[in-house]
Amino acid sequence: MRKVFSAIALLLAASTLSAAEPEGIATEAEGSYALMPDDETLQAEEINHFTSAVMLSPGWDSNWYVGVAAGASSFIGTPMGGGMFSRIKPLFALEIGKWYTPTVGSRLAIQGFRFKDSENITNKYEFLHLDFLYNLTRLRKKEYTGPVKNEFIPFFGIGFIHNSDFRMSYNEKNFTGDNHPFAISLGMIYRHRLNDRVSLKGELGLMTTFQSFDSNGVSNKFGDFMLNASIGLNIGLGKQGWRHVVVERGER
Repeated sequence: MRKVFSAIALLLAASTLSAAEPEGIATEAEGSYALMPDDETLQAEEINHFTSAVMLSPGWDSNWYVGVAAGASSFIGTPMGGGMFSRIKPLFALEIGKWYTPTVGSRLAIQGFRFKDSENITNKYEFLHLDFLYNLTRLRKKEYTGPVKNEFIPFFGIGFIHNSDFRMSYNEKNFTGDNHPFAISLGMIYRHRLNDRVSLKGELGLMTTFQSFDSNGVSNKFGDFMLNASIGLNIGLGKQGWRHVVVERGER
């Protein structure tokens, strides 16, 4: 009997040890898992306290501007019909635009007055175009830190150019008509900020349209160009500027 009780005691001791080992592992696993939420919470708190580079405009009525400019233009036609410098004429321009972000904007502009065609005859014209603006100066700045003194802004747009003195050059010299073909505009704007609302502006631009614009050439091929250079002022309308947005990690 003493041997039987000894054997039973050994079996109970062995079963107790085998049961205690899994419980110890489970306890250790639970203990290590219990630290995880605390670590994540600390990381989340560090991530959630930052200022994003996202900007919001004060409203739809903000960051508008109007502009006026004067300069000179020179018409280069197909056929050529003379030198570029002999065709220089005065230029006047008006524009209204809006900046949607510190980098991206658009404008609606009208420019014109007079130009010399391929036969060195003076014509009246008006060029209406809608341009996409991209502020290259902002590419150097990761975040908006306020107005920049000097900015370089390329533009590209489409529109219509109207020749008020259009003539049928080849066959009917005395015919007076009207011409307003599709045109493309592109160029570069330099803007020097005088204060929060007023900027001095210089612009170099190029317009291209169909060869028949000056009433001398085909109507289905591009080939008439107009180079222009102007200086003027831009004046801000409504609220000007931008504001940062603090973004929580869960909102991104």
